[in-house]
Amino acid sequence: MDTKEYFSYRKELLESSVYPDGGGYADSLFLDNILADLLETKLIDSEDINNCFHSSILDGSKLKLDAYCVNETGERLQVFLINETATSLGANEDNLILSTQAEYEEMFIKANNFIKKSINRHLDLQDSDPAYFIVEQLKSSDFINQIEVIEIFLVSPTITVSKRENQIIGLKRLNFKDKELKATYVIGKRREEKKILIRQTLIDLNFLYSVSLSKGNEYALEIDIEDVFGSKIEVLKAAETDDFESYLCVLPASGIASLYRKYSTRLLEKNVRSFLQFRGVNAGMRKTIRETPEKFIAYNNGLTITATNSEIESTDGKLYLKTLTDFQIVNGGQTTASIFFSNKDKLDISEINLMAKINIAKNLNDEDLNALISNISLYSNSQSKVSRVDLRSRDPKIDRIKQLSDTVLTPNGRKWFFEKSKGEFATRKRLTGGKIERDYPRKIRLSKTDIGKYHTAWGDQPWLVKKGGEKVFRTFMENLNGEGVRKGEIEIDRSFYEELIAKAILFRGMEDIHGVRNNAIGQLRSAVVPYSISVLYNMFGGTDKRDAKFNLEKLWKDQEIEEDLKVFLKSLMKKMYHLIDKYKFSTDVSENTKKKELWEAIKKSTDLKEFTKSNNALSIIKKYTFNKPKAKKSKEVDFSQLNEIVSLYSKTKEYYTKLENALIMYNVNNEVQLQYSQRLFSLYVAELFTNKKLSEQGIKFFDDLFSNIRINANSIFDQINVESDLSIPSALNKIMTIYGNAISDNKNIETIFQGHEQLARNKGLKYTSSITEIGKALSNGESPEFKHLSLASNYFKS
Repeated sequence: MDTKEYFSYRKELLESSVYPDGGGYADSLFLDNILADLLETKLIDSEDINNCFHSSILDGSKLKLDAYCVNETGERLQVFLINETATSLGANEDNLILSTQAEYEEMFIKANNFIKKSINRHLDLQDSDPAYFIVEQLKSSDFINQIEVIEIFLVSPTITVSKRENQIIGLKRLNFKDKELKATYVIGKRREEKKILIRQTLIDLNFLYSVSLSKGNEYALEIDIEDVFGSKIEVLKAAETDDFESYLCVLPASGIASLYRKYSTRLLEKNVRSFLQFRGVNAGMRKTIRETPEKFIAYNNGLTITATNSEIESTDGKLYLKTLTDFQIVNGGQTTASIFFSNKDKLDISEINLMAKINIAKNLNDEDLNALISNISLYSNSQSKVSRVDLRSRDPKIDRIKQLSDTVLTPNGRKWFFEKSKGEFATRKRLTGGKIERDYPRKIRLSKTDIGKYHTAWGDQPWLVKKGGEKVFRTFMENLNGEGVRKGEIEIDRSFYEELIAKAILFRGMEDIHGVRNNAIGQLRSAVVPYSISVLYNMFGGTDKRDAKFNLEKLWKDQEIEEDLKVFLKSLMKKMYHLIDKYKFSTDVSENTKKKELWEAIKKSTDLKEFTKSNNALSIIKKYTFNKPKAKKSKEVDFSQLNEIVSLYSKTKEYYTKLENALIMYNVNNEVQLQYSQRLFSLYVAELFTNKKLSEQGIKFFDDLFSNIRINANSIFDQINVESDLSIPSALNKIMTIYGNAISDNKNIETIFQGHEQLARNKGLKYTSSITEIGKALSNGESPEFKHLSLASNYFKS
């Protein structure tokens, strides 16, 4: 087995976990880098965690805990443990290949010791210790009464393999058996005892690299029906098509409660998961559970479940469900949670059953599978309040933001990179031999989570931004689609995109001003930054109904925050620390900042009003107030297809010759073939380099091919070392910059390009008429033809 890809990815992860000021590697940055993957695979609800980095020895036992969080409904404590022996860039690779559970159990035991010692009140810390609060919580009877599950995530940048006679034969996935921890606590004057479920989850390089390749479905939830429900479940086949099979069955509520206890909201499909807010048990359900549990099945609509695979056996003419892979509840999330919380509150659910419809997808690629699951979710919830927005990167507005990021250049001639789908940047990195990292350093890259956070932060909901996760992205999508606070869809055009980038510059700039480690203003950056941005928003007249009159356009044009504004923002964030401390309503400040009540108290405070009316604040308001004039609407050019063609063309014909040879050799030497059409490969290469054009089908062919190689045969990219021809990409960037500046300055596009044609003639260049043709197309709101771009490139590349 070749481990090169895994170690290369490990190196990338650790190098991106280094402070930009040269401060070296930090565990906190390493955790930040992997939290998005845990969110993507639904292992956590939010990337907002509390770092504590505690390591000690007590009574001969090693204790360690690096971070923790409590889920929104309060019954699940998730803790994080980093394998610090594996985070050094200079570590010996042989020591980073592990094969037994015992090697990882040694690490898990440190977190288990921390938890046990805290619950048993043997661990005492100073209140200045970052782990003090979680230790005190674990000592608290109220907290123990609330908690049902403690999940330990061991983050270890190691490869887990199977070996035979000391030879690696493949990757290994380790599952750790659940444990139960007895805890005694006091409620009122009554002594209680409970068993807390302890789950141990390994986050190794196998997992992280797989998710980076958009193969997180390899870690999809697999449910053993007999293990959960105590027996196989009889099912009735209701329908079968080429795409899916449907089964009907009855599920005991005790099994549903057990499932939710073990997996929490991971059971729920992303759209449902992000929408539902569990505020205790639905009153009607509680009454039925308490008074007439046998009628629950008649009163309740039941569950709709999807899966991508199943194991069903036939016995004596009956069908029995044994396992489900990629289990997701797409309708009935509130029912599932209500049953769990009723059982937690000691209501008897033993007589309750639920109807369930189980849809099992088959023979579908990832795109079609996502479409099917999204549609099942949408139509299953058509009678409920679940929003129609889609969190799976399939919304046309997200597509439009991606188009704009590919084609809109900043005034200084750069682009921001928006990674619409997981793994996209990794693919481009492979295709460009790493050049893309130089073109798009981390500070000008955006993820879906980022754009949702930055857009939402420019408003009046800082507590929601602090929560993070899918709920913030859902709020963003609902606002775009007219389902949020303001009615009416938002038009995704150049103006929207420029303002979105300005909001990103503001948010990230304020994070830099706040600082980290010894240079930080404090330890609550993830709360203080969005809270301070909301103050700025309100200072400039922003409300739920009205935009702030702040000069975002200046941020877009400068691509940075001006010095006087930096000074003011730093003073604002210092003030915010004081306000949070003054108006907090419990000792858990981090959790406080996720509550709307804290923001409302701060917003209405005399302290804040005095600050925003100070001379300093008034001078900032005067300088940065901007009444944006209504721009004259014109048909906007979509450069995305031309951009794709230019990117493919720049690889050169030699690249495709070598790629074709590498593909042929791969299929000769490997049993599992890479599926692609050699005939179409040759056809589209000829179309691109001979005819100077490429159809949409040709673009899709190469997109699919490169994605297939990245996921299944990544090493092929390493075999092709051909320098890209950047003359045409450079020319296109110049044209897009000229076009963008003309739009911003409201100038005549065709006249500007006619001027450039004259300059080209004066230089004695050929094919100058192509420059005017480009201008004509742009002024008509159309993308230039690739052949004209190719002919004009000698002028524009200079």
